[in-house]
Amino acid sequence: MAKKKSSLNLWYCGAALFALVAVIMMFVTSVKIVGSVTKESHFVASGLQATFGYTESGASIFSFSFMNLITYALLLAGLVLVCLKVCGVAKSNLVDLVALGLFVVAGVFFFLMPSFSVSEYAKNLGSLVSLQLGVGAILSAVFSFVSACLLCTKALLKK
Repeated sequence: MAKKKSSLNLWYCGAALFALVAVIMMFVTSVKIVGSVTKESHFVASGLQATFGYTESGASIFSFSFMNLITYALLLAGLVLVCLKVCGVAKSNLVDLVALGLFVVAGVFFFLMPSFSVSEYAKNLGSLVSLQLGVGAILSAVFSFVSACLLCTKALLKK
C-alpha cells in the first residue's frame, strides 16, 4: 500500500511542477502589439507587464488588467492546493477537483490574455494595430492543461 501511495504522490508532484513552470512563464512574452497591415511587432510585453502595466518613454503602453491578475491568481491557487495535497495537509478528494477546475479555467484565461489586456497604445491607434498571443501565454496555458490532465489521470488510476 505504501508503494501505491508514493506513486500517486508523483502525480501530484508532476502537476505541481508543471503549474510552477506555467507561473514562471509570466516572465516570457505573453502579448504582442502587431501592426495590422505590416504585421511587424510594435511592442512585446511579458505577462507581468501585460498584467500590472507598462510605460515606455513616458507613454503608457499597457495598463493594469484585473482579469490577467485573476488568471495568475487561479493558477497560483491551484498550485497551493496541489502542494497542500503533496504535503498531506489536504486529504479530501474535493481538493483535487477544485485544483483541476482552477487549472482548466486558468488555461482558458491564458488563451484570452490579449482580450483581457488593456493597451492605451492600441486604443490610440485603433484598427492599425492588434493584440496577439505570445509564446509565454501559450506555454502557460499548455502547462496548466498538463497539470489538470495529471490530476485527472491520478484520479482515474486511484480507483
